[in-house]
Amino acid sequence: MADEKEIDAVQDLGTLLPSTKFVINYKDEKQLTKDLHYVANHLFPLCSDAASIYTADSDTSQSDYTLRVVQGGITNLLFLMTPKSNDNTALKSRKHILIRVYGENTEVLIDRPRDERIFYDLGKVGFGPQLYGLFGNGRIEEWYSGAHAVKLHEQKHCQQIAAVLADMHAIHPSFLSQERSTASLWTVIDEWYDIASKVEFVDQVKQKKYKDLDWPNIVRQIKFMKCILPSEKNQYKLDEIFAFIVEQFNDDPDRKQKVEKKLFDEVNKMAFRFMCEVVFSHNDLLGGNVLYLQEKQQIKFIDFEYGSYNFRAFDFANHFCEYAGFDGNWKNFPNKAHIREFARDYVARFCSEQNDKHEQIDNNVLCLIQRKNGYTSQDIERFLDGCYDAIMLFTAIDNYFWGLWAVVQAKHSPIDFDFLEYANERLVIGYQYAIKSLSEFVRFPC
Repeated sequence: MADEKEIDAVQDLGTLLPSTKFVINYKDEKQLTKDLHYVANHLFPLCSDAASIYTADSDTSQSDYTLRVVQGGITNLLFLMTPKSNDNTALKSRKHILIRVYGENTEVLIDRPRDERIFYDLGKVGFGPQLYGLFGNGRIEEWYSGAHAVKLHEQKHCQQIAAVLADMHAIHPSFLSQERSTASLWTVIDEWYDIASKVEFVDQVKQKKYKDLDWPNIVRQIKFMKCILPSEKNQYKLDEIFAFIVEQFNDDPDRKQKVEKKLFDEVNKMAFRFMCEVVFSHNDLLGGNVLYLQEKQQIKFIDFEYGSYNFRAFDFANHFCEYAGFDGNWKNFPNKAHIREFARDYVARFCSEQNDKHEQIDNNVLCLIQRKNGYTSQDIERFLDGCYDAIMLFTAIDNYFWGLWAVVQAKHSPIDFDFLEYANERLVIGYQYAIKSLSEFVRFPC
């Protein structure tokens, strides 16, 4: 992806893709099977007359597909539809497809029309899977054969992941042009907090778990994070952010001086400006959304449901927090050396791919990476240290982002998953982990 990708806006996906208002009944297992076969044969027929022959009442034995459940995330239901054939040549010419049935009540958190537009356009430029069709409560997608989800804690394919992330951050969906300079982070945090802080549970065990999350402290911490990260509180000005952080050490002059020197170093400021730039972000780079295509030896990102313009460092922070997994094993969170090398690979890719796009990259960063204008190897290392600190700052808010998400899911999702336990893992345990990691130069309120 050597040049910036300006993706054409789509007025109506229904005019560009096979679509139906048919709604799959996922609450009845037998009916679910019939509905999946109908949608596959109707929207993606394997022969010219199959769509008219196969109806919602047809017996599944007449289907041109076999069905397999795909183990995925904790939001949607996923099914692989494989063409039936005894002819290997014919089989290879026919596409496997993925049917995604949207989870119940997920529209509370996800703008589905917007999600579908993003998914379609990224597929059109070859960045993600192609979108093949839409139905009332889901869609048909391209299936990546021979692919497996990456286990992030194994720290494999990291250089490739960093490169793909850099490529994604160079994409600009034109239908989001009005959002291009605005990070979605605080809008989403405020919206999700507004929903999460007002829920009630009939189940008293759940209600106790909910109350134990300490909502007055959550409010206090969000207000603080809006002061140490770019927000309206500081008019998105880096100097104001650093000044606020330094002021927290007024009672410790020696410490204050060290923090001030560290933050206001010019190379450090360059790193923070770079990491706080607003780019088109995935925002949900857990292992299940990063696929390794074995045959092509490629990395592909999938599931852009939470994709939006956001701070560059947030995408990094989210990705690294996902090393801990849903069970919150924070021992798997990568160390400083790993994060710095990931950032090094990312910056190298971003600069090499975008070096003719001056509106895309700070010329000082480009000169630094290319060791021009007097910049040295030592400056690059200082720059990477600054990138690391910026990423770690965003790990704090990432824990709140997904912690609030989990509370909303606990109220609205029928999926058998302890969302409140996960909320505690992020809002309390993960957040405390982030605070400890930042203790060298940030003093959080108790």
